[in-house]
Amino acid sequence: MNAPFAIRADQDALIVSFPAPVRALSWAVLNGGFCHADHVINPHVRGSDRLFSAQPEREFEQAAVRLRLMGKVVAMATAVEMKNLVQASLSGGNAEVTCFATVGCGNALSVGDSTSVTMEETAPSLLHICVTCDSTRHGPAVLGRSLNPQTDIYSTCCAIQNLWLAARAEGLGVGWVSILSEQRLKEILRIPSHIVVVGYLCVGYPARFEPKPELETAGWLHRLQLRDVIFDETWDGIVAGD
Repeated sequence: MNAPFAIRADQDALIVSFPAPVRALSWAVLNGGFCHADHVINPHVRGSDRLFSAQPEREFEQAAVRLRLMGKVVAMATAVEMKNLVQASLSGGNAEVTCFATVGCGNALSVGDSTSVTMEETAPSLLHICVTCDSTRHGPAVLGRSLNPQTDIYSTCCAIQNLWLAARAEGLGVGWVSILSEQRLKEILRIPSHIVVVGYLCVGYPARFEPKPELETAGWLHRLQLRDVIFDETWDGIVAGD
């Protein structure tokens, strides 16, 4: 093939098309995990779009029809506009890995035929970490879990928070991927059924740190006042001085 893929933006969506089906690996909502894909799309979804939140797969299928894409489509979404496109390709052995990203968010990972190494723009390295919890590791009787077995999950979350703070101190950004299928993730990573997937993290050097969380900037969620989440003595108890 002359070109391993074609990339374009159409109707505020990033579209990567292949001349022939390629092996695609992603955390996408539609056809996520490992499959042979003809297209990878990442449309911009607005925070007020409740229909998408309720039925994302159906919305992705309709988006593929609107974009006139035929064949297997791998689809995920972003809450930010399509800009600052970064594309990086690396090859090793008999495989090539190409990563596309917009505004610092990883959008797709595909593996196709081996070609020469190209770097159209310097892209930050990206590390994926799947954080799990094995409640059976130390047997049924563990100090601190006798009355509340879920404390191991809480401890795992604390470990993620510590990693997050340490990464931030080193100038690294961390993202907690929430739109994924835990079942497919376990199949791909061959995680035993009794292991709990607590979090799937993306770690890398961002182009910049935003002054506000992305969900707030995109209008998906609004910041809560402290008086609405901190109570005194009893539930809904007013904090003195508020």
